[in-house]
Amino acid sequence: MNAPQAFPFGGQFPTGNPGLVGYLPPCNVEAEQSVIGGLLIQPERLHDIPELRAEHFHHEAHRLAFSAITRLVGANRPADAVSVMSDLDAHAELDAAGGMTYLTQLAQNVPSAANIRRYTEIVTEHALERSLLTAAAEISDLAVERSGRTLAERQAEAIRLLSSVTDEATTEHEPVSMALAVQTATKEMMDRLDRGDVLGGLSTGLAGLDAILDGLKPGDLIVIGGRPSMGKSALGLSIALENGLNGQPAQYNSLEMQAAKLSKRAIAGVGGISLTRMKSGQMQGTDYSAYTVAATRLSDAPIWIEDKAGQTVERIAAGARKQKRKRGISLLVVDHLHLIPVKGDNRAVALGRVSAGLKELAMELGIPVVILAQLNRDSAKSGTSRRPTLTDLRDSGAIEQDADVVILVHRESYYDEKANPNEAELIVAKHRDGETGTVRVGWQPECTRFTDTPPDWSPAMVNTAKQYWQEADL
Repeated sequence: MNAPQAFPFGGQFPTGNPGLVGYLPPCNVEAEQSVIGGLLIQPERLHDIPELRAEHFHHEAHRLAFSAITRLVGANRPADAVSVMSDLDAHAELDAAGGMTYLTQLAQNVPSAANIRRYTEIVTEHALERSLLTAAAEISDLAVERSGRTLAERQAEAIRLLSSVTDEATTEHEPVSMALAVQTATKEMMDRLDRGDVLGGLSTGLAGLDAILDGLKPGDLIVIGGRPSMGKSALGLSIALENGLNGQPAQYNSLEMQAAKLSKRAIAGVGGISLTRMKSGQMQGTDYSAYTVAATRLSDAPIWIEDKAGQTVERIAAGARKQKRKRGISLLVVDHLHLIPVKGDNRAVALGRVSAGLKELAMELGIPVVILAQLNRDSAKSGTSRRPTLTDLRDSGAIEQDADVVILVHRESYYDEKANPNEAELIVAKHRDGETGTVRVGWQPECTRFTDTPPDWSPAMVNTAKQYWQEADL
């Protein structure tokens, strides 16, 4: 955002404490401006920030503008910049709100309201800091007060002051009324109808899977499970590529593969090039042009790779928050769960804390988080069906519980040489918000990618496919 050149309002911290005289209170002017500017261009986003109140803004201009927007939205009236200025003028508050020039600048200098929730968090955090600082100053005055109140009375007043700050902190995330929840759900449904046949979340790149899931939803934890060599990493990477190549910033955290190796897989998948030929330096014919096109597209895509080994869930979360702030990532993929370091003798409990942490991260950032997970090898040797189920997730209890969606990757040809080596099944074993089912997809091991339709095949292709599985190290 390009902030207005001159901000016409100032202010110092109002306290009698000599140590704080002239102290500028915690405040982020740009965040306050971004919230007001975002609401001026998309006033309906007010429903997305129900915790925000006028008193959270430090500067009077922003408090007045926010109050006007709230009045207009509450009355189901237009709340664009012109309407807000008219309302402020009717209440004799336009000049105190900065005037027409300042409010017009706010509306013009904020490109969109996409990050309004993050800006709201900054505004409310600073409001809480100011309240805490005010309470601290008053408690400091109480400590040296000689007005006749007893020490016990002053202690009680200090506790009351701190309690008021605590109460304010807890009201930042008050329960949402059913009325507001219904209003928000209705708006989402109407927006969906207006958009037509568009997914409700991010695409996986596979039409059949998208049809069941309706896309990957913000706040959801999606687990992709598979036994070794089934292609779960290929599926996770392809989802990140699908979104990055379509302008949705994505981050891929790999705990077992360096960025350069991942980029080779990405080029092979996007370009439809044999990974074996790429690695051996034996590309042929159109491989070179396909490589150039794929490499160029990927270089221009907003995709980031974190390839540091031994990433803890805390490090993953901290990095994702930073990427959300700096680059606005809309998707996080982590490969994979069982390589994340954990503490404690009970591994199932420890991994449960990891999955819970990733679910909390998804909800905090408002993005889908995809985590890859190993399945138990032994379950395929039990003599029953080799198709995986939820119980095959290693240390599965808490993981299954935390996940909103669980997708299990299965290729029957891994066990049966008579099965189609170019076909895979994506089993949606859990879907908290919808139906489950199995999607048949194509599998191209030579370029490590899934496709919508399984290609035709013949038994003669089996040996070739086996060679690709071994050499591609899937």
